[in-house]
Amino acid sequence: MRNGEGAESNTASAMIAARAETLLPADSFSGTGVLLVLDIDGVLNTINVDQWERNRIAGQSFEKAMPPVAEGFERSRVRTAHGTKYWVDINSRVIDALEVLISNSSSNIELGWLTTWGPNVRAFVEQALDGRLAGGFVLAKPPPRDRGAVPANWKTAALRARIATTGQPWIWADDEEIAMARSLPGFDDDPICAVPNLMFEPAPTVGLTLDDVAAMTRFAATMRAAQTNL
Repeated sequence: MRNGEGAESNTASAMIAARAETLLPADSFSGTGVLLVLDIDGVLNTINVDQWERNRIAGQSFEKAMPPVAEGFERSRVRTAHGTKYWVDINSRVIDALEVLISNSSSNIELGWLTTWGPNVRAFVEQALDGRLAGGFVLAKPPPRDRGAVPANWKTAALRARIATTGQPWIWADDEEIAMARSLPGFDDDPICAVPNLMFEPAPTVGLTLDDVAAMTRFAATMRAAQTNL
């Protein structure tokens, strides 16, 4: 165990105990804090699906095709309410750091999930994260598929709708859709970009890092200081 890991984990565990509900209704949040918008796959779950698919195509069995677990990560299986099972790889140190951030009242973080997992975030939080990152809300469910694909930029549209209502500063971590949003003509002039914001586009087999969470923490502190000085 690295120095400080035990204390960090104990702090996160105490904060989990203080929040009983895994997911809350969106209207439970005032919209006055910093909105932290998280994807799951490629952000918190870093399992190398592409490698697994290549191994399966090459003829390997289901178990042998699974890519090795990266150092510092943990693998577990999540079963959704519909019975679908997923393997996920997570970095517990990053999850613990996020837990400390969102649970610290001075950070004034409102956690919103924006992911193809939709309401199945509940299973991910309860089974893969052992209750860490509980107490957030699902910002939007994935829209129905059109010709087998989820419509592009649905997450950007959901974030835009939320910010248009609240005007709150926001942090968004997504491994795919941020790049898609940036490619839209005039994205930098989008009204949501006029609000203080911070975006993270992690490599999908790396996910968010401790440095990323530290940057989020500094951003939240800056927003709080600005609000205090009003």
